[in-house]
Amino acid sequence: MSSAPPAPPPHKHSCLLCARRKIKCDKQDPKCSNCTKSHAECIYQAPPPPQRHRKRQADEELIARLNHYEELLRSHKIDFKPNNTVLTPKSVQEDHVGKASPSFQSQRLDAIPQSTGNSRDGRDRLSYPDSADVELRSSWISLSNELRSPPMQRLPSKVDATAQKPLGIEAFLLATVPQEQRHPEPRHIFRLWQIFVENVNPLLKIIHVPTFQQRIFEVSWNIPSISKPTQAIMFAVYTLAIGSLSPADCVKLFDQEKDVLFNQYRKSTIQSLIAAELLSTKDVEVLQAFVLFLLSDPDSESTATLTAVVLRIAQKMGLDKEKPSQKLSFFETEMRIRLWWQIRGLDARSRHMLHLCMPSPDFGNVRLPLNVNDSELHPNMAEAPSVHTGTTEMLYCLLKHEVGQWFRTSPLISKVVKSHAPRDLFGASQPLEVKDEAIGELERIYTEKYLRHCDPRIPLHFISLSISQLALCRMRFIAHHPRNQPDGGANMSQKESDFLFENGVKLLELDHECTNTQFSHSLLSHMTAKSQIDAMIYVLSELRRRAFGDLVVTAWKVINRLYEEHPHLTEDTTNTFYVELGDLTLSAWETRQRELVQRQGAHIEEITPQYIYSLMATRKRETVDNNTIPLGSDGFPGSTMLGIGGDGQLPGGWDPNPAFTTNFTMPSEFTDPLDWGYWNEFLQV
Repeated sequence: MSSAPPAPPPHKHSCLLCARRKIKCDKQDPKCSNCTKSHAECIYQAPPPPQRHRKRQADEELIARLNHYEELLRSHKIDFKPNNTVLTPKSVQEDHVGKASPSFQSQRLDAIPQSTGNSRDGRDRLSYPDSADVELRSSWISLSNELRSPPMQRLPSKVDATAQKPLGIEAFLLATVPQEQRHPEPRHIFRLWQIFVENVNPLLKIIHVPTFQQRIFEVSWNIPSISKPTQAIMFAVYTLAIGSLSPADCVKLFDQEKDVLFNQYRKSTIQSLIAAELLSTKDVEVLQAFVLFLLSDPDSESTATLTAVVLRIAQKMGLDKEKPSQKLSFFETEMRIRLWWQIRGLDARSRHMLHLCMPSPDFGNVRLPLNVNDSELHPNMAEAPSVHTGTTEMLYCLLKHEVGQWFRTSPLISKVVKSHAPRDLFGASQPLEVKDEAIGELERIYTEKYLRHCDPRIPLHFISLSISQLALCRMRFIAHHPRNQPDGGANMSQKESDFLFENGVKLLELDHECTNTQFSHSLLSHMTAKSQIDAMIYVLSELRRRAFGDLVVTAWKVINRLYEEHPHLTEDTTNTFYVELGDLTLSAWETRQRELVQRQGAHIEEITPQYIYSLMATRKRETVDNNTIPLGSDGFPGSTMLGIGGDGQLPGGWDPNPAFTTNFTMPSEFTDPLDWGYWNEFLQV
């Protein structure tokens, strides 16, 4: 038998129909199996050879400006390295200063990084073609000036601030003392004391609770018998207790507005302090009351001024001496040490507020407070109790004070001070290895002495863990931030970008945890006041090129929560910074939405948060119907989703919002690197 003729070899290329559908072709002759099933004509045709894209000719105006700037640098004998990145058209230059539409930013970014999935540790990985310019490897440097140098460090809190009347030095000196002090009813005295013990005292520990509680029980039924120092402390306790409550809780518990009670008790505290002759006193209780009074409004200019007074009174009384001149019991000595470290914290906070970066030379040589509970201290005790190696009621305070102790005794910090300017501790001139080594040293102290013994189920342990982790995370974030790198982050590696993105997300998560606890927000506000905006901006910048992964999901949850807690971000269209931040958010959301719609098959109506609709509505100057979002040809909203057409005009003939192109120069103090005040922040209650 004759053998059958051999089958023709398969074609080298896919047929046109399979190539257009982007499905696998078996390349059989005369028809492939896909065309046979669909009864379609099967045509094999070699694809055209790939074309080499020529670089666009650079804009003449840009070249002229670059030549002019280079000539200026040469005339001033400033050495510079030529920029080797690919020149970009003028439209992209405008994008870098916030003038182009967010959709254009997203389209440009889509052409560069390609996601390669998640690593084993859950981080999102990105790969870049060799042709990708350096600017896109660090998305932060493509931001506008408003975002790279934000005018604020933290978004205003959604909680109504207590309406405090200005309290200047003249009000303190000229206050009159009434004949009768208005104490609350005895049942309210006990309630205010309990609120103070639960919400305020764990963060301060300058009042010995067992001793003072017994005194309150004795005098609350006989107000005229209260001594002047005790009365000053009681009114300071009332003030701090009211300050730790929300306005709604204050009305519920005391049937009065928070601001009314707060200002009433604060004024009574001033009057009591004057009656106790504060400026000439040598009574530690009067000084305790004064410190409590200042901590009721720690961020005000009045407190910054009066801190100098409390510091001098403490030095006059010898609190800064390791061995005071007068003979004191162990109990008195320990309470004076606790008070001195809190005063040092107030001073550090005030110096930071006044931009006095160098630490005060009057630190003294006082040891750290003992790691013991109040129940282990008694006025009649003859010797020191056994010091604990784990956690006690002093946990939060000791975590703060350890920073001051480490800052004063660490050989590494001493070496840094000698080799670099103090203000440049975390600046661009400081090697990254030195920054990481310093942070690691402090983290080891925390972990070995305190954190490894903590139980997160205990509220004091939880807030201590959260605050310490927030501080360490923020230190690393600022140390690695592009602003504090020698090249401004232009050559940031992907590993470094992943590290910074992860720290930014973690920083925002911890910030939320620390501001939503039972403890007094005014005493925690300074610990959570820095870097929130910088972290939010960097995370959003990275989300423009990070579409999926566990960390991306977490990041969007954090961003959603921030917009829910701060509705003014979408409502205030007069603030140019909020407008820039909204543009960046919309640009990042386009990347996320494309992933959810195209690759995961989600519906736009189901995935789009309300704040995105609000941001789009403000940019289109008309109400956006949540159910009628126009789609592009690829199945997801294109630039029209943002209300901006290809010509830069809004639909319906509307002109673009003039706030889009508004720029302003940021004060220099917002661009300074981390300073000494930052390292003292655990002292800054």
